[in-house]
Amino acid sequence: MEGDDINDPVAEAVRSLPDRHIVVSRELAEAGQFPAVDALESLSRLSDAAASENHLGRAARLRETTAAYRPKT
Repeated sequence: MEGDDINDPVAEAVRSLPDRHIVVSRELAEAGQFPAVDALESLSRLSDAAASENHLGRAARLRETTAAYRPKT
């Protein structure tokens, strides 16, 4: 997003078109992580319908573990 305004109504409308939201983080890029995709903030609206219960459970555990090691800002 230009200007990092995630509340811009036009940008929000465009982001809502695909079935997922991929969040790119300036902080991750500045820390040298490329691609700078923030996996904890990114989501898919179709994952519940497309993935098995086992897969969703494992994904939730992975997000919890990753969140535990996320630097505090």
